[in-house]
Amino acid sequence: MATVTSPEVEDVDLIDPARGISILLLIDEAMAHARIGLGWAYEIRRSTTALELVGQGIGNALLLRSSVQHLEDSGLTFRPMVDPEIIRPAGLLSRRGQLDGAPVQALKSEIRKAAIARMRAL
Repeated sequence: MATVTSPEVEDVDLIDPARGISILLLIDEAMAHARIGLGWAYEIRRSTTALELVGQGIGNALLLRSSVQHLEDSGLTFRPMVDPEIIRPAGLLSRRGQLDGAPVQALKSEIRKAAIARMRAL
């Protein structure tokens, strides 16, 4: 499979990020919006622990792409979840009273364009 959808993980033992961890809030919000219940079987505090459990065949984990990008040659299989797509919000901070330089202005402009395109696609 190239991707994973929520129905494909409904009956799977999932490794649960512990309460209070931001990724769990994102997962729960996306699943609640899609009216999907997940079967959390194990609770962990660190993504590295989740990866160790997956490597031992104990369960499957929903993790941020950034936490697994460097592990492509680890022997584990990684697939993006596409339905529902779990999105992590991000923000840019600027100092009050300081003008953004040209590179920062260009980055902010591209982010705005991408956000508008995404909103229109919904």
